[in-house]
Amino acid sequence: MCRQSDAQTSMVEQALEMGAKYIRFIEDDTAPPPDTIGELGRILDHSDDSVMACGGIYTTRSKPPEPLV
Repeated sequence: MCRQSDAQTSMVEQALEMGAKYIRFIEDDTAPPPDTIGELGRILDHSDDSVMACGGIYTTRSKPPEPLV
């Protein structure tokens, strides 16, 4: 059985081979806002070359909610 980190590594390698501009993972316990993809892309597209990654803080759907960075 493949571990999640192995699967993500494989997906990143494939995305890079395909020339993907962005790679994004969302865990199953997060519910990011609907404009997340557009906002993160906008930030990366308009940042200088020193910016290689950006992220957000979301909360889990558990009670009580916990922040995820």
